[in-house]
Amino acid sequence: MSTPAQHPPQLRPVLIGLALCGLGLAVLTLLVPWRATPGERAPPAAAPAPATALPAGDRVGPEGIGQALQYTLTLEGDGIYGTGFLVDPARGLAVTAWHVVSDMKAPRATFYDGHVVSARLVASDKKLDLALLELPPQKGLPAPALGDVTAMQPGDEVFSVGAPRKLGFTVSRGIVSFVGRTMEGARYLQADMSINDGNSGGPVIDAHGRIVGVISFIYRRAQGLSFALPINYVVDRWAERLAPTTPLEQAHRAAYLERFAAWQRLTTPGPLRSEGAKGSD
Repeated sequence: MSTPAQHPPQLRPVLIGLALCGLGLAVLTLLVPWRATPGERAPPAAAPAPATALPAGDRVGPEGIGQALQYTLTLEGDGIYGTGFLVDPARGLAVTAWHVVSDMKAPRATFYDGHVVSARLVASDKKLDLALLELPPQKGLPAPALGDVTAMQPGDEVFSVGAPRKLGFTVSRGIVSFVGRTMEGARYLQADMSINDGNSGGPVIDAHGRIVGVISFIYRRAQGLSFALPINYVVDRWAERLAPTTPLEQAHRAAYLERFAAWQRLTTPGPLRSEGAKGSD
């Protein structure tokens, strides 16, 4: 049987002193509050959220996408198809791209739930490639929120809803690649979303669920180069038809249009012509 190790007599006072020091430090640790030194990091759970983070539930989720599907329309007629969306359901006003409906004699609009109604062209702007349609009033649907291109920046998340290759109500996601790309006298939102024939005229929505653009065209023989006309052009072009009703709404609308007018005067790089670009009809 082995016997316990014996320390030399001259080391015993040193060992006893070390033990007492250790006991003293343990007591001080219990009595003195802990303070993090500059080099220490707080536990991950205690780290505050970034100041720029969106509030919880403020981003587009299944509910927000579901709302976008409710006001999106698949447009067909005379062998042509495309997409549109309601801007004023109570009055049955919808927007699409001009090149989608320019050759449709009797446009038909299909809703997400499958019901079909007739649509009538009531106004158009060929230069901006915009068309305003009138449908039977859809009073059961809330009016979609309209966004503001002047508040957008590269990297913002965006979504589109459309009918690529007749696959109605297809949702795509991407980011804003460029804000205000100048082409043929207008300024566009450039994004990297997957856009194909049939997406034209469909809505682009931001991370808050607001409509920020109308899909206009893509660059052929290229990937991730899609362009949407900012929704601000729609509000500015048909301000009298989309006029707000209350004084507060009117004040907000006036400020909205002033910001847009100033934004249009900004100078940004980009081609002057959309040479090689084709509408995704």
